[in-house]
Amino acid sequence: MTFSLYDATIPVFIQLLESQRQLADRAEAHCKEHGLVADDILNARIIDDMEPYSFQIKAVAMQSMGGVEAVRKGSFSPDPDAYPDSFDAVREKLDSTISALKDVSAEEVNGFLGQPMQFKLKEMVIPFTAEGFLMSFSMPNFHFHTTTAFDILRAQGLDIGKVNYLGQMQIAAG
Repeated sequence: MTFSLYDATIPVFIQLLESQRQLADRAEAHCKEHGLVADDILNARIIDDMEPYSFQIKAVAMQSMGGVEAVRKGSFSPDPDAYPDSFDAVREKLDSTISALKDVSAEEVNGFLGQPMQFKLKEMVIPFTAEGFLMSFSMPNFHFHTTTAFDILRAQGLDIGKVNYLGQMQIAAG
């Protein structure tokens, strides 16, 4: 059996986005249980110079489906859109990203191999191949932001652990 670019990206993105979706529901419930307002979680940070939870959610969407869309266009620039400003907006961001990723075919992603693309930020341009971008830029950033979102929720007192982060693993049948 061949392991492909699709196998290394899309199922992993979906798995962790679905776990983030469940964590968002738990975060909202935590707010209600402890008399917090949504902004207490949405604006929470690990440390002052890091972005808040709401940005982390935006970033996981940007680095997963946004990475796929960037490869399709041949260019990636950070998304200037606002952060989700409510738990409903967090769920919408995660749900729409999961849905879009489920519509991406293995044939399309595997067809990206060798395709040139670039990262652009102001005057900075970094050349990549599609697989180099997805595996050395998007995937590490995706993991960084999913982990940071999880860590923020832990730091805010949610009773969650590694199994909540991992979500539904891709276990062998039988």
